[in-house]
Amino acid sequence: MIIEKIKIGILGCGRVCEHYIQKILISERVGNLYEVVACCDVDGKKSKYVGNIFSCKSYDNIEEFVQHENMEVVVILTKSGQHYEHSKICLSNSLNIIVEKPLSLRIEHAEE
Repeated sequence: MIIEKIKIGILGCGRVCEHYIQKILISERVGNLYEVVACCDVDGKKSKYVGNIFSCKSYDNIEEFVQHENMEVVVILTKSGQHYEHSKICLSNSLNIIVEKPLSLRIEHAEE
C-alpha cells in the first residue's frame, strides 16, 4: 500500500525545532508519514541548517515561506509571543497548522 506523504513546513528553526527534529521529525516510527518541504526562520543561518537536514527550501521571510508550493501543514515552532501572529498568517494563506504550546498568550486570541 502506497501512503502519500504529508508535505509540511517548519516555521521557527531554533531551540524547540531541535527537539522536534530529534524526537519526532527523524523518528523511524513517523518519518515515513511526511516530507519536510520548506522551513523558515528570521535567522537565515538557522533556516539553512534545518533546510540542509531535510534537503528542503529554506526561507528567512514568512511571507515568502507561506507561498511555498505544495506545503499542506505548517508546524509553528517560533517564540510563544509570536504564535498568534504566525498562526493568522498561515491560516490566511489556507495552510493547516500545528502550533507548539501555547496557542497564544491571550485568551481572546485563542478564541479568535
